[in-house]
Amino acid sequence: SVENIATSMQRLVDRELRRTRIQSDRARHSANLAAVTQGVVNVLRRTPAGSTLAWTIDIPDNLLVQIDPEDLAEAMGAIAENAARHAKSSVTVRAVEEPTQVRITVGDDGSGAPADALDMIKARGFRLDEAADGQGFGLAIVTEIVSAAKGSVSFANGGPGLVVTMRIPIWAAVLE
Repeated sequence: SVENIATSMQRLVDRELRRTRIQSDRARHSANLAAVTQGVVNVLRRTPAGSTLAWTIDIPDNLLVQIDPEDLAEAMGAIAENAARHAKSSVTVRAVEEPTQVRITVGDDGSGAPADALDMIKARGFRLDEAADGQGFGLAIVTEIVSAAKGSVSFANGGPGLVVTMRIPIWAAVLE
């Protein structure tokens, strides 16, 4: 019990340190979206929840977004892990290049979320499934990471499942 509390406290401290790092001047970092996403999915495929799922990744190979690769991995990891936990059989990750940003969607084929909870999902400490492990910080941290990168995050029911949409600036747009 004491170990669990200490581990939880360490995670919270680590998250706050990462948040501070994110808010520092890091605007000139870029990340290869396909490579980071593939790395996250490879890890999740080795977990009990992710090993039984069909994973579809539809992202152009050389698509660069304006965000630190570690920050992107943390955000993608939290979203994909959440999708894996709630999916019945599949998770799909797609990215579409728009004029100044990349629209990234992560969707699962689970039951989705109650419509009245969609706005609350990104609140710190909010959890739809009180019986599951976790503190309710993952999607809030995703929102903070993406916001710090001048992007946005939204949540919607996809019929079936939850669809998380992130919009992150394209790396080339920063250089113009």
